[in-house]
Amino acid sequence: MKLYELPDTKQWVKKINTDLEAALSTDDNPHLYIPAGETPRPLYAFWKKQKPAYLEKCKLLQIDEILDGQDTFAHFFRDELGPAFDVQKVNDGGSQAHVAILGLGLNGHVGFHEPDIGADFYSGCVQLSQETRGHLNLTDNCWGVTYGLSAFLKCKKILLLIRGERKLKVLTEMMEQNQDLPGKHIADSPNCSVYYCP
Repeated sequence: MKLYELPDTKQWVKKINTDLEAALSTDDNPHLYIPAGETPRPLYAFWKKQKPAYLEKCKLLQIDEILDGQDTFAHFFRDELGPAFDVQKVNDGGSQAHVAILGLGLNGHVGFHEPDIGADFYSGCVQLSQETRGHLNLTDNCWGVTYGLSAFLKCKKILLLIRGERKLKVLTEMMEQNQDLPGKHIADSPNCSVYYCP
């Protein structure tokens, strides 16, 4: 794992974008896992404004979705990225990407790969944890569909994005306490780079 601590959001986005372009440039038909949520919003705002050329040939794969009939995350991508970007909805059949952008959940999850799911999980339907449901204001017994560790760890490059002190806290605790959490499996990969800004 490589850790990059950037002083502000502008430099954070610039570093992520530069490294992402380098990672995707080696493939003729690159596939990229992308997450919904607050953490990547500044990166998506940059994409929407700049429309980077390296993304023109890239297939964007949504990594998770809430199974409540609302297509909440699909709407998120339409709002954040606009019509210039076609994001493929997640499905439980699974596709493999070359590169993954991931966020770190407050309980150590990545995508909807929750802490109680085995590391060999590739993709499918999962019951969301109480912490995740609370954070997203979802009802009890809510499910999601997601890619998991087995899919992400096959990527040649993983960019783990973290913004804000709350997220840094979970990463620090995870590293110091050597917890067996999905985010730790990702951070321990030699193909992972972590990008943090306050």
